[in-house]
Amino acid sequence: MKPKFINVGETFSDFKVYLPYATEDNFVRKKVYSSHQAFVHEVMIESLGEIQERLKETPYQLLILDAYRPFSIQEYFWSLCPDEGYLAKPIRDDQRNIVKGSNHNRGLAIDCTLTNRASESWMPMPSGFDEFNEKAHRVWTNQKKKFLQDENYKYAIELEEILEGQGFRGNPREWWHFDFVTHLEIDYVDLSFEELIS
Repeated sequence: MKPKFINVGETFSDFKVYLPYATEDNFVRKKVYSSHQAFVHEVMIESLGEIQERLKETPYQLLILDAYRPFSIQEYFWSLCPDEGYLAKPIRDDQRNIVKGSNHNRGLAIDCTLTNRASESWMPMPSGFDEFNEKAHRVWTNQKKKFLQDENYKYAIELEEILEGQGFRGNPREWWHFDFVTHLEIDYVDLSFEELIS
């Protein structure tokens, strides 16, 4: 049975969606997604709704940069950047069944940032999106008070606190990546975006 996914942009009117992987503005420098629509597993709907309501009380909006990712695209990314520090290694068994992958591959992860509600400009963050180096790491974990004084970290910490209050956990090496950790029994899938939409 096909898992149930929801279209983030259609479901949450206050969220914005921009998928770099549907453009050439990404670390592989080519378009790899066939859709500009972001999808997540339906188990995330309540938590994302709470995040939307909380953000309505702030000057910010959530900008989704990545969500569900087909497993075959994870395999492609791994062929270019086989570094488990920044990418989950995709594994299949001898029958080509998926054994392990990224939470993106089951619709249980989002990459995101904050934008200014009025100007739609991106808020300052420690690094660029998909900048795979130490600048992207969550170095503030035990020193939040200190890092809140730095504008380049302030908004990353705010983003983290908002999402982690609703069942998400931030990736230690990527300020933009959050896993929804309450339903990790859900299977990995390799559905194309066209199959999700149909």
